[in-house]
Amino acid sequence: MFTENIYCSYGYLWLQRSQIMVVRESQDRPVIPQFYAGREVFITGATGFMGKVLVERLLATCPNIGYLHLLMRTKKDVSPDSRLRELKESKVFDVLRRNNPEQLDKLRIVSGDITKPHLGLSDRFKTDLEKVMMLLLNY
Repeated sequence: MFTENIYCSYGYLWLQRSQIMVVRESQDRPVIPQFYAGREVFITGATGFMGKVLVERLLATCPNIGYLHLLMRTKKDVSPDSRLRELKESKVFDVLRRNNPEQLDKLRIVSGDITKPHLGLSDRFKTDLEKVMMLLLNY
């Protein structure tokens, strides 16, 4: 039987086939940081409100997470490099910058555009990304 454990702030979700049960007490507590340890994540929408929150939470709560590859395009003549600097300077990262600033070094730019076929990525880059990518989060 397939079972996957996901730790949530209010308890645990135990996914068994198509049933979802919330279990509030458990001796064996699987946690999100363990799931993300060593994994690399590809994120779209990282500069939007929810994307910023997602990136901050992953970096703040998952100390051993791998690189976060952020899909970014030039927007209003602002380059992806400049947009990444602006992202890192956002208020949402204030606590992270103060307590664990090296986590921000895990942010990597992937130049592309979600509106283009294959996200505007070159074939070579897609192949390289597929070798290391473990998760894709679209925000």
